[in-house]
Order: sequence, then C-alpha cells, then structure tokens
Amino acid sequence: MNLEEEVGLRNKGYLSGIESVIAFYLKNKDLLSKDKGVEKYIKMKKKGKLKEYVEENS
Repeated sequence: MNLEEEVGLRNKGYLSGIESVIAFYLKNKDLLSKDKGVEKYIKMKKKGKLKEYVEENS
C-alpha cells in the first residue's frame, strides 16, 4: 500500500467516525447538551462539504 492509499483510507475512517458522531448526536439530541463542534459538522454535511473538510484537515 502506498502513502496515497493510506491517506485515503485514513480519511475514510475519519469521515466515518464523524458521521457516526453526527448520527448519535442527532438521535440523542434531546438528552445531550448543544455541541458547537458537532453542529458545525452537521452543517458541513448538509452542504456536502464534510468530506472536503476532512481531506484538507487531516
């Protein structure tokens, strides 16, 4: 596996993790306090920019 493939797999993992956090947060929003970071990720996901954000910041 070359470096480019490793980075791609790592980014997929980061993206999957963030999407899992978003799903958990939305499912349990009534029980959790507001989290600005997660809210930011939700907005990015709705705009289709979450993947780009992960790739630029990993």
